[in-house]
Amino acid sequence: MFRTSVIALMIWTQMVKVESTCDSELQNGLVQDLLHMMMKIKGPSSAEPSTCNCKKIVIAFTASLSTTKAISIGSHAVVKFDKVWTNEGKGYDPYSGIFIAPMKGFYQISATTMSPSGKYFHSYLMKNNETTVGMYPGAGYHTGSATIVLQLMKGDRVYIKHQSGTEEIYSDGAHWNMFSGFLISIQIVDFLAFPLNTMFRIPVFALMIWAHIVTVDTTCDSELKNVLYQDILNMLMKMKGPSSENGLFQGLLDMMIKVKGPSSEPSTCNCKKIVIAFTASLSAAKSIGINEVVKFDKVWTNEGNGYHPHSGVFTAPKTGFYQISATIMSPNGKYFHSYLMKNDKQTVRMYPGRGHHTGAANIVLKLEKGDRVYIKHASNTESIYSDSNHYSMFSGFLISE
Repeated sequence: MFRTSVIALMIWTQMVKVESTCDSELQNGLVQDLLHMMMKIKGPSSAEPSTCNCKKIVIAFTASLSTTKAISIGSHAVVKFDKVWTNEGKGYDPYSGIFIAPMKGFYQISATTMSPSGKYFHSYLMKNNETTVGMYPGAGYHTGSATIVLQLMKGDRVYIKHQSGTEEIYSDGAHWNMFSGFLISIQIVDFLAFPLNTMFRIPVFALMIWAHIVTVDTTCDSELKNVLYQDILNMLMKMKGPSSENGLFQGLLDMMIKVKGPSSEPSTCNCKKIVIAFTASLSAAKSIGINEVVKFDKVWTNEGNGYHPHSGVFTAPKTGFYQISATIMSPNGKYFHSYLMKNDKQTVRMYPGRGHHTGAANIVLKLEKGDRVYIKHASNTESIYSDSNHYSMFSGFLISE
């Protein structure tokens, strides 16, 4: 029921956005067409209850390396993961090895690479031309992993790039090397930045918020939705004024009222997505005492302000299900033992092995508001390895409330 109406609103806002001049007669005609469309969608009975049909936008990809032998990768070359398992939204290009964000939002990106026998393979996870975190599997059939959350604009590029020199990445047809990502949540574009007539900026922005509410989330809260409708109606009333564009604004008001229904009739959809996501990494090697928390100091993403780099602790701002991940690296010739902690309880453990190897953990936890998650050293004083390549990292995001 709502999908076509949202498309109609999107078309209308695109027309207003593109044209910098206003033709009242034409605009009124277009709005009348949209009103007729809305009436057909709504049906003849205003008492008929609406249903929650909230569409979630899916953008996700996974690709791996399928070759049956190790591949030589040149200096600063992009790794082209050729076997595509998933490519919803068509953002990943196996011929270039690059994922291009189809829309603005928060994305989780992860990768795993393997070194060949007796050799190393150094690589970065890149955002456009910016180096984020690094992967360093260690010598001889070892894997390095990275998992981070990035805020991407539409058109931003993410890919795995070899560091320098010429090295081989190991492959034997078993798909040890992989590259994945998915959209956690989209973001509303700031339409106030477009060169619109001042009179149109606020109602267009209000309608886009409404369209976002209807299409994005998967939860329903009828009381809140009615409040949001009323806020938008009030905004349009204030903007309506006595101008020659009176008919256009009246059309918009009528459209909103028809979709909203009588005030006594509760609607059932509230498409609202709250984004909580963080990624932090370690910018230098550190000596960590027994039971000490690892403080990942370089913050890449901290939407919701749940992560605190001075303590190394993520505190859940809301109750819900969270994915939590971490990668740690051991120093040359030594080990590093650690736990992923929930409050004071140990969950999973990471043990990277001796000497520039990585250990990784990915788990889903149900957290109550105020619950704390962190990485704690599990043994006597040891050093965790990292440098300007950010091999050790800690991430998480809210999946669902």
